[in-house]
Amino acid sequence: VMGQGERKLFKAIREIKHTYAPPAIFVYSTCVTALIGDDIEAVCKRATEKFGLAVVPINAPGLAGSKNLGNKLAAEALLDHVIGTVEPDDPGPYDINILGEFNLSGEFWLVKPLLDRLGIRVRACIPGDARYRDIASAHRARAAMMVCSTALISLARKMEERWDIPFFEGSFYGISDTSQALRNLVRLLVRKGADPEILERTETLIAQQEAIAWKKLESYRQRLQGKRVLLNTGGVKSWSVV
Repeated sequence: VMGQGERKLFKAIREIKHTYAPPAIFVYSTCVTALIGDDIEAVCKRATEKFGLAVVPINAPGLAGSKNLGNKLAAEALLDHVIGTVEPDDPGPYDINILGEFNLSGEFWLVKPLLDRLGIRVRACIPGDARYRDIASAHRARAAMMVCSTALISLARKMEERWDIPFFEGSFYGISDTSQALRNLVRLLVRKGADPEILERTETLIAQQEAIAWKKLESYRQRLQGKRVLLNTGGVKSWSVV
């Protein structure tokens, strides 16, 4: 927005609120907005008070920096304006957060049924499949898993400091890493008060799923064993697959 930008921004927020009735509105500053000094934080604060919904300023104008810096700025915005603003109706001892999981091709949907079978509920998956109210109540999770440490490690650390949510770094790629991630999750939950019986159920589920996975891989092993391959999947995924 340029020229009387703050007034126009407030009008745009009002129009979005009346037209779409969203639970929240995120306002991203642009290069010009930052250069001319429009105070989008003040506008967002006034709009929040006026319209009774969260209006969140994101101060990352233009090419503000690297992808990692963008992740850090996003985490700060969530911590300052979103997380902790909504109390869930039904907090439970098996609630977790998944951080740094982007679910780009739906791979997390293959893992979630395993969590469901253990009775583990994903309170918030950030940013993949994220919904505003889920993120706003993420402070009531009992444990967290950090999938991509370069993405939102600052968010995990701050949530542990503020709300005592322990976390670990893990991966849902590869058989052994997925199994270990499930073990680490339930150990943290038990440490935070969950029934220890979930430990035995987790080992039973891991044994079943590993047997199924290895059986499915057997036909590929016969054709691929001893051959050299190139994996171009990103650091976390590559090592897990190897």
